[in-house]
Amino acid sequence: MIKRETIDVDSFRINSDLLENVCNPSPYLVVLILSTFGAKEERNSIRNTWLNSVWTNLHPNFTVKHIFILGLKNRNEELAILHESKIFKDILSSNFIDSYENLTLKVLIGLNWINKNCEHTKYVLKADDDTLILVPNLLLFLSQNVHIERIIGHVVESGVVNRKGRWKVALDLYPHKIYPPYVFGNSYVIPRSLLQSLITASNYMPSISTEDAYITGILRREAKRKLLHHPGFSFWLQSTKMTKKPCKLSKWIVKAMIIVAVFIFAILFMWHKFYSRKIVSHKNFTLNGDGKRKTQDERYADYFILRKNKINPFTVNFTSMNENLCDGRTYLIIIIPSKVQNSRQRHAIRSTWAMTSSALVKHVFLVGYSLNTSWNDNIRKESRVFKDILQGDFVDSYYNLTLNILMGLEWSHLFCYNATFILKADDDTFVNTPYLLHVLQTNVTFDYRGVIIGKLNKDGKVRRNGVWKVGTNSYPFPHYPNYMFGNTYLVSRNIANRLVKASEYMPYLPIEDAYITGILAKSIRTKHQHMNGFTFWYDTPPKACDFVNSKRITATKLSPRMMEFIWGKINSRYPNC
Repeated sequence: MIKRETIDVDSFRINSDLLENVCNPSPYLVVLILSTFGAKEERNSIRNTWLNSVWTNLHPNFTVKHIFILGLKNRNEELAILHESKIFKDILSSNFIDSYENLTLKVLIGLNWINKNCEHTKYVLKADDDTLILVPNLLLFLSQNVHIERIIGHVVESGVVNRKGRWKVALDLYPHKIYPPYVFGNSYVIPRSLLQSLITASNYMPSISTEDAYITGILRREAKRKLLHHPGFSFWLQSTKMTKKPCKLSKWIVKAMIIVAVFIFAILFMWHKFYSRKIVSHKNFTLNGDGKRKTQDERYADYFILRKNKINPFTVNFTSMNENLCDGRTYLIIIIPSKVQNSRQRHAIRSTWAMTSSALVKHVFLVGYSLNTSWNDNIRKESRVFKDILQGDFVDSYYNLTLNILMGLEWSHLFCYNATFILKADDDTFVNTPYLLHVLQTNVTFDYRGVIIGKLNKDGKVRRNGVWKVGTNSYPFPHYPNYMFGNTYLVSRNIANRLVKASEYMPYLPIEDAYITGILAKSIRTKHQHMNGFTFWYDTPPKACDFVNSKRITATKLSPRMMEFIWGKINSRYPNC
C-alpha cells in the first residue's frame, strides 16, 4: 500500500485549559461538535441545553465532556475567540479556512486530538452544531452494549457519489459510483479504540470533502471496521423535515423530555436495586453479604484488594534508541521523568550526577509525546545523539506522570534484568550517586530486597482541589497509606513488574508517588524502608558541603547551574568545606 501526501491532522493549537478540562481525567464519552467562528449563539445554546451538566453528570462512571472545533482564518479571529475559550475551556481551534471543503480535515483533527489526549475515553460522539442529542438515552444504550466495536449511527447502504453540486467528488479522488456503507454525518458514535486505525487509513486514502462518506465509509472499510445501524440517530432529510414543522418538533421535544424523566427515575431505581445486592462496590464499599454496613476500617482494607478484572490495561508503547543500555554489570538504573522541552535540565544531569565513572550505574530519561511538533522533532534528535531517552506514546502531561513512571519500571524490568535497584529521580533533583552507590553496596541486607526506599511520608492528606486533586470516586479516603516522597526514591527491581501489573487492577491516580509507592505497594504488600538523606518536596535548599560531607543523598528544586556547582564541589580536591 502506497502512503500518500496527506492532510495534517496534528495542526491544532495547543490549549492546556482544554486538555485539563476535557481529558483529566478522561470521560466515558467525548462529544466533538463542529462549529464555526460566528456560531457563538449555537455554542451557548448547546452548553445550556443538551450538554448542560445536569445531563452530563448523571452517573460518575458515565461522565460526558465536549469539544467545539473550529477553524480560525487570522489573528483577529484568534484573539476574538480567546475570551470565550478562557471562560468555557471547551474550544479546539486550528488555522484552516472553515469551509465545506475542509470539513473532513476538521473532523480528523478533532478525532486525532481526542485519540492522543483522552486515552481512557470509551466513546466519541461527533455531532453538528444544529443537532439535538438526548444524552441520557445515548448513555443508556452504550452502557447496555459495552462490547460494541463498531461505528454507530444511521447507516446509508448505497450512497450515490455526486459529480455535481455542493457534494461533488472528482473522479480522480473517488472513481466509483457508489460509496461503501457509511453513517449520516449529523451525528455518529465511534469507539475510541477505532480512532487510530481510521487516522492511519487517512494516510493512504485520498481525502474528499464528503466527511461522513469518507471517514465512516471509505476509511472505515480500509481499516476493516464495521457499522452498527441505530434508527434513533438522525439523518439530513429527517432533520430538514423536522425544522419545517416546528409544532411537530416541539411535540417531539416534549415527548423526549418525558422519556428523559422516566429514564432518570429508572436509573435511580436500578442503582438502588443493584447496590442493595452488591457485596463489594469498588466505589462505595457500603454493604457486606448480610446487608450490614461495613466499618471504615473494612472499607479501607477492601480498597487495596486487587480487582478481579483489569480496569486499567497497561498498553503503553515506548521507543528507545538503546535497548542495550543496561549490561550484565548494571547495579543501579536511574529513571528520570522529564518534560520534552526540558533539554537544559537533561544536559545538566548528563554532565553532573549521571556522569558517574562507575559501570554499575546507568540512567534513562522518560518522556511522553508533546502537542508541539517541533519539540517532538528535537527530542528525537537528542535521543539519536545521547541514546538515553525512552519515549512513550502518551501525551506529556501531569496527569500522565504516573503512566510515565510505570513505563520506566516496565522498561527496567524488561531490559535491565541484572540491576538490583531502580532509582526514580525528577529532572530538578540532584543525586550524590557515588555516595548512594556506597550506601547501597555497604549497607544492603536481605531486608532491602523487595522494598521501596526513600523519605517516608506518613498519613499524607488527600487533596480534593488544585493540581494534586483526587476525586472521591477514585480514592474515597482522607489519607493515603504511607508512601515515599516522589522527588527521589528507590525500588528494588524484583518488584518493578509486580507494581506495573498491580496498576492494571487498581483505579488510576495521577499522584505518582502516593499511587505507586503507597497504594500499589500496599496492594502487593511491599515494605517501606526510610533512609536519611533523601529529599522531599518542602525540603530546605541544599548546601554543596552537605553532599561533600555525605550528609545528603538527594536534593530537589535545583537549577542546572546549581547542579553544576554542587558537582564541582563534590569532585574538587579542595572543596573548602
